[in-house]
Amino acid sequence: MSLWLEKAIKDITSAKILFRANDATQWHQVLFFCQQAVEKSMKGFLTWHAVKFRWTHDLVELGKQCTDIDGAIENDVSPIKDLTEYAWEFRYPGEDEEPKKEEAKNGICRAEKFVSTILGRLPLEAHPEPARKAVRSRFYFFLFNWCRKK
Repeated sequence: MSLWLEKAIKDITSAKILFRANDATQWHQVLFFCQQAVEKSMKGFLTWHAVKFRWTHDLVELGKQCTDIDGAIENDVSPIKDLTEYAWEFRYPGEDEEPKKEEAKNGICRAEKFVSTILGRLPLEAHPEPARKAVRSRFYFFLFNWCRKK
Protein backbone atom coordinates (compact mmCIF):
# COMPACT_ATOMS: atom_id res chain seq x y z
CA MET A 1 0.00 0.00 0.00
CA SER A 2 1.24 3.41 -0.87
CA LEU A 3 1.13 6.20 1.67
CA TRP A 4 1.31 8.59 -1.28
CA LEU A 5 -2.03 7.26 -2.53
CA GLU A 6 -3.57 7.47 0.93
CA LYS A 7 -2.55 11.13 1.11
CA ALA A 8 -3.93 11.71 -2.41
CA ILE A 9 -7.35 10.44 -1.34
CA LYS A 10 -7.25 12.59 1.80
CA ASP A 11 -6.42 15.64 -0.33
CA ILE A 12 -9.40 14.97 -2.64
CA THR A 13 -11.59 14.63 0.45
CA SER A 14 -10.26 17.93 1.84
CA ALA A 15 -10.97 19.67 -1.47
CA LYS A 16 -14.57 18.42 -1.41
CA ILE A 17 -15.12 19.48 2.20
CA LEU A 18 -13.84 22.98 1.45
CA PHE A 19 -15.94 23.17 -1.70
CA ARG A 20 -19.10 22.19 0.17
CA ALA A 21 -18.45 25.02 2.64
CA ASN A 22 -19.26 27.30 -0.32
CA ASP A 23 -16.82 29.98 0.84
CA ALA A 24 -15.52 32.05 -2.08
CA THR A 25 -12.38 32.89 -0.09
CA GLN A 26 -11.40 29.20 -0.13
CA TRP A 27 -11.56 28.29 -3.84
CA HIS A 28 -7.79 28.66 -4.06
CA GLN A 29 -7.39 26.11 -1.24
CA VAL A 30 -9.71 23.70 -3.03
CA LEU A 31 -7.47 23.94 -6.09
CA PHE A 32 -4.33 23.54 -3.98
CA PHE A 33 -5.68 20.25 -2.61
CA CYS A 34 -6.59 19.15 -6.15
CA GLN A 35 -3.03 19.75 -7.32
CA GLN A 36 -1.69 17.92 -4.28
CA ALA A 37 -3.97 14.92 -4.88
CA VAL A 38 -2.75 14.57 -8.47
CA GLU A 39 0.89 15.05 -7.48
CA LYS A 40 0.71 12.50 -4.68
CA SER A 41 -1.11 9.96 -6.84
CA MET A 42 1.65 10.30 -9.44
CA LYS A 43 4.30 9.86 -6.77
CA GLY A 44 2.43 6.82 -5.45
CA PHE A 45 2.33 5.35 -8.94
CA LEU A 46 6.04 5.96 -9.43
CA THR A 47 6.87 4.57 -5.98
CA TRP A 48 4.87 1.40 -6.68
CA HIS A 49 6.91 0.92 -9.86
CA ALA A 50 10.17 1.64 -7.96
CA VAL A 51 10.91 4.71 -10.08
CA LYS A 52 12.78 7.54 -8.39
CA PHE A 53 11.46 11.04 -8.91
CA ARG A 54 12.72 14.52 -8.23
CA TRP A 55 11.04 16.38 -5.36
CA THR A 56 8.87 18.66 -7.44
CA HIS A 57 5.31 19.92 -7.78
CA ASP A 58 5.60 19.86 -11.58
CA LEU A 59 2.80 17.64 -12.89
CA VAL A 60 4.23 17.78 -16.41
CA GLU A 61 7.52 16.27 -15.24
CA LEU A 62 5.88 13.69 -12.99
CA GLY A 63 3.29 12.90 -15.65
CA LYS A 64 6.03 12.20 -18.19
CA GLN A 65 7.60 9.70 -15.81
CA CYS A 66 4.21 8.05 -15.28
CA THR A 67 3.47 7.78 -19.00
CA ASP A 68 6.92 6.32 -19.57
CA ILE A 69 5.80 3.44 -17.33
CA ASP A 70 2.24 3.16 -18.65
CA GLY A 71 1.51 4.87 -21.94
CA ALA A 72 -2.20 4.10 -21.54
CA ILE A 73 -2.56 7.01 -19.10
CA GLU A 74 -1.15 9.63 -21.47
CA ASN A 75 -4.63 10.97 -22.33
CA ASP A 76 -5.39 11.22 -18.62
CA VAL A 77 -2.23 13.21 -17.85
CA SER A 78 -2.85 15.98 -20.39
CA PRO A 79 -6.02 17.46 -18.79
CA ILE A 80 -4.42 17.86 -15.35
CA LYS A 81 -1.06 19.42 -16.25
CA ASP A 82 -2.31 22.96 -15.68
CA LEU A 83 -3.13 22.12 -12.04
CA THR A 84 0.62 22.49 -11.40
CA GLU A 85 0.26 26.24 -10.90
CA TYR A 86 -2.08 25.75 -7.94
CA ALA A 87 0.81 24.36 -5.88
CA TRP A 88 2.02 27.91 -5.40
CA GLU A 89 -0.08 30.49 -7.27
CA PHE A 90 -2.42 31.56 -4.48
CA ARG A 91 -0.33 30.68 -1.45
CA TYR A 92 0.98 34.18 -0.90
CA PRO A 93 -0.70 37.58 -1.14
CA GLY A 94 -0.28 39.20 -4.49
CA GLU A 95 -1.98 40.33 -7.59
CA ASP A 96 -3.37 36.99 -8.72
CA GLU A 97 -7.09 37.04 -9.30
CA GLU A 98 -8.84 34.60 -6.99
CA PRO A 99 -10.30 31.55 -8.73
CA LYS A 100 -14.05 31.20 -9.19
CA LYS A 101 -16.32 28.46 -7.88
CA GLU A 102 -16.62 26.78 -11.29
CA GLU A 103 -12.83 26.60 -11.56
CA ALA A 104 -12.67 24.91 -8.15
CA LYS A 105 -15.38 22.39 -9.09
CA ASN A 106 -13.63 21.66 -12.38
CA GLY A 107 -10.36 21.11 -10.49
CA ILE A 108 -12.02 18.57 -8.21
CA CYS A 109 -13.52 16.71 -11.15
CA ARG A 110 -10.23 16.52 -13.03
CA ALA A 111 -8.20 15.55 -9.96
CA GLU A 112 -10.75 12.96 -8.89
CA LYS A 113 -10.79 11.40 -12.36
CA PHE A 114 -7.00 11.27 -12.46
CA VAL A 115 -6.60 9.71 -9.00
CA SER A 116 -9.26 7.16 -9.93
CA THR A 117 -7.37 6.37 -13.15
CA ILE A 118 -4.11 5.88 -11.26
CA LEU A 119 -5.80 3.54 -8.78
CA GLY A 120 -7.27 1.63 -11.70
CA ARG A 121 -3.79 1.08 -13.18
CA LEU A 122 -2.41 -0.40 -9.96
CA PRO A 123 -3.11 -3.75 -8.31
CA LEU A 124 -5.53 -3.78 -5.40
CA GLU A 125 -2.75 -4.30 -2.85
CA ALA A 126 -1.34 -0.89 -3.82
CA HIS A 127 -4.60 0.85 -2.91
CA PRO A 128 -5.09 2.55 0.45
CA GLU A 129 -7.55 0.77 2.73
CA PRO A 130 -10.59 3.03 2.01
CA ALA A 131 -10.22 2.33 -1.71
CA ARG A 132 -9.72 -1.41 -1.12
CA LYS A 133 -12.86 -1.60 1.00
CA ALA A 134 -14.80 0.22 -1.69
CA VAL A 135 -13.59 -2.22 -4.36
CA ARG A 136 -14.35 -5.25 -2.22
CA SER A 137 -17.85 -4.00 -1.47
CA ARG A 138 -18.51 -3.22 -5.15
CA PHE A 139 -19.19 0.41 -4.30
CA TYR A 140 -15.95 1.73 -5.74
CA PHE A 141 -17.84 4.29 -7.80
CA PHE A 142 -19.06 5.95 -4.58
CA LEU A 143 -15.48 6.81 -3.67
CA PHE A 144 -14.94 8.75 -6.89
CA ASN A 145 -18.28 9.90 -8.25
CA TRP A 146 -18.61 13.34 -6.74
CA CYS A 147 -18.54 15.17 -10.07
CA ARG A 148 -21.31 13.07 -11.55
CA LYS A 149 -23.60 13.95 -8.63
CA LYS A 150 -23.13 17.71 -8.82
